[in-house]
Amino acid sequence: MYKVRPPHPLAPSERGRHPSTDRVVPSWGVVSLGEEGTPVRMSQFPCCRHGKKADGKLANGYVSWYWPEDTRWCFYTRWCTDCFMEDILPIIGHHKELGETSEAFCLVCSEPVESAQQTFLTLYPPKQEQKDYAFSTCNGCFEEFRNNLARGGKVVKDRGARDGAQNGAPSTTESAWAQVEL
Repeated sequence: MYKVRPPHPLAPSERGRHPSTDRVVPSWGVVSLGEEGTPVRMSQFPCCRHGKKADGKLANGYVSWYWPEDTRWCFYTRWCTDCFMEDILPIIGHHKELGETSEAFCLVCSEPVESAQQTFLTLYPPKQEQKDYAFSTCNGCFEEFRNNLARGGKVVKDRGARDGAQNGAPSTTESAWAQVEL
């Protein structure tokens, strides 16, 4: 009688099953074995906060501000779920709590501000629509707040115009439109 030998661990296995654990392997990307050997999807890019690839998808965001007045600074960031929940979500939550008074008070120290410094966040959460936020801070809290929000991000080149026009594109300011006859 012949004994049935188990297949070699590197031999092709049944479709969709991991050869050594006999668990179903998801078809949606890079996987690693998490707790108890269950397959886990890994992000393709590292989180900006800790620099490591994380389980699941990352939230992407553009953090930008103007400093001095005419110079635009923008950072592209990626956050894993843990870092987003710990560092970014409380900021958004506090901003929502302030509601319509968010422009009149500093988001950090809650003091009234006369000339607020604006920090903008365009957020792209996984499988959700884009969300835009404008955070107001006083001059004393501005630098620390924006640096924390953009920490680990990559600098994005200035697009050239404050109104969003790309380099080489005509500006959308009133003077440029005055030349167009419609």
